[in-house]
Order: sequence, then structure tokens, then C-alpha cells
Amino acid sequence: MGGTSNEARVTAVIQARMTSTRLPGKVLRPILGRPMLSLLLERLRHSRTLDALVIAMTANAADDPLQALCESEGVAVFRGDEHDVLGRFQGALAALAPATEVVVRVTSDCPLLDHRLVDVQTGWFLENRADLDYASVGPVPKLPNGASVEVFSRAALDRAFVEAAAPYDREHVTPFIQRPENGFRTGATPVTIEAPDYRLSVDTPEDFALVTAVFEALYPRDPDFSMQDVLVFLDANPKVRALNASIVQTTGPYAKKH
Repeated sequence: MGGTSNEARVTAVIQARMTSTRLPGKVLRPILGRPMLSLLLERLRHSRTLDALVIAMTANAADDPLQALCESEGVAVFRGDEHDVLGRFQGALAALAPATEVVVRVTSDCPLLDHRLVDVQTGWFLENRADLDYASVGPVPKLPNGASVEVFSRAALDRAFVEAAAPYDREHVTPFIQRPENGFRTGATPVTIEAPDYRLSVDTPEDFALVTAVFEALYPRDPDFSMQDVLVFLDANPKVRALNASIVQTTGPYAKKH
């Protein structure tokens, strides 16, 4: 990881837990003999815009093995309320990275995240941070599901932590910041990849099978494979892409609109 050009300390907060409803323990499931989260951390460490990585997990005993992995990976851990993920983010920064000015939200079920795209999103926010509180790729999906992050100011997070009261806002971290009536300045990161129909996040066994197949095919040749490499591989291997084609996203920007 590298420093940022304008000296704003940028911290990626990775939210993780073992008690996923549809695929419990998914973040520690092995791919190429390594926990899925370990592969995500490896990919993020190539970033040039991130100064630090921290993990925000739950205080549940079920997450004890997750903490053990993070300690072996040398990644700082904060543990808090399972459902108040917003509180976990704020607590993680206060305890582990108090100098943070810019926050990058990462979910641990996206192991194919490409640090190049993370840097595009984070870099664009840093270039425009005088006029922005929050940035994503926008409300209309462009990148594959599981290929993007959210970037926002520490000040926006701190205000949301104090003012957001709805359980939905506490669980999903950024809806309060995204809502126009709350007065935050939001923007959409320009991206060059238009591939919203690819599902690369891991919520189900079918998703895990697809992601495993991608890593098994690409990682041995080049551990730092790109998102473009992933898309080329899936286009050339329709049976792999079809592994999770039946999974219907029900929430968020990738939910099917009727």
C-alpha cells in the first residue's frame, strides 16, 4: 500500500463476520488452500491509495477464529455490535486509526476486488474531496456486483454515527450519508468498465463456486490478476459464469427492478 498524494490518511475498513445467513463462515472458506479473506487482503495490499487496512467484526464468539486469522495476517481488529455496523466503523477508526480523514468501505464477501479499481474510486474522491462527502460508482450499477467500494469523509461518517437512528441505516453504514435530504455532497466515480451483469460477490454456495473457479484459473498464472482478466475468463468460460446465474439479488443497486 502507498500513501496518498495530498497526505490525507486513507483507511479501508473491511466489515466481516462469521454468521452470514446464507453461507455461514464464508470469509474463512478456503480457496487454493487459503481463507477467502486472506486473498482479499493480499489484493488490497497492492493499493497505492490506501494507507491502512482494519477489520470491523462482531463481538460474537463465532468471530473468534476470524480474529485469529486477522492477527496472523497482521491486520488490526475492532469488535462491536453485530447489527450496528455503522458503530463498528466509527469504533474501528477511533480505536485503530484515529488520524483517518478518508474512509473506504470494503465488504469481506468481495474477494475479487481489484486494487486498480479501488484506486480509481479512492483517487477520484481525493482529487475532488473539497466538494464531496461521499462517492460510489453511482446508483445505477456499472461495475460487476462485488467489484466496487464506497469512499467517504471521516467527518461524514462521524455525523452519520451521531444522527442516524434507523436500524437499516446503522446496519448498512452509508444510506444516511447517501440520502439527499441529509445534506451530504455525493458524487459518482467515472469508471471505464461497464459490466453490471457479472455477479462476483459471495453470498451463496454458487457464488463461492464461481469465485473459486476464477482464482484457480487466474491466480497461479498471475496472483495480481485484474478485473479485466476476470471478465475475459468468464466470457471464455460460460459454464463457470453460469454457476451463480440463478441467484437473484434482492437488495441494493443490483436488485432486479420489476
